[in-house]
Amino acid sequence: MTAAPTRVLARLLRPLAGLYFRSPLYALSLGGPPPAPLRPPEIDRPRGGAGRGRALTAGRFTLAGRKVEGGAELWAAADGPGPWSDAFHGFAWLADLAAAEDRAATIAARRLTADWLERYGTWHPVAWAPAATARRLESW
Repeated sequence: MTAAPTRVLARLLRPLAGLYFRSPLYALSLGGPPPAPLRPPEIDRPRGGAGRGRALTAGRFTLAGRKVEGGAELWAAADGPGPWSDAFHGFAWLADLAAAEDRAATIAARRLTADWLERYGTWHPVAWAPAATARRLESW
């Protein structure tokens, strides 16, 4: 059978399959109770430090044992590979800004995240490395 007749046949059978899957006959064929509802896993989130959050608000990043000032130096450090940029792209520092619990830290978190999205919103080899992406998703 060629591709075109196969697609036509599939299109014709789709409504019948829907009827079957909604029927009690299909439910009987499953052979057991439905699974329990899915719950998201418990994630042990690191607590942020208010002092680190205040330093970040002032533009001083200390990640992976290296200090970087904000502005052009920040983005130059973030572009290169290494432990510092891995930590930066992982966004664990958001917890530090949250721990600062002030308006300036909230504004800094929003600004840094917006700047990150503008620079790295599409693919970048360091920012979108699998480990950094996983850590970023946990942090966000």
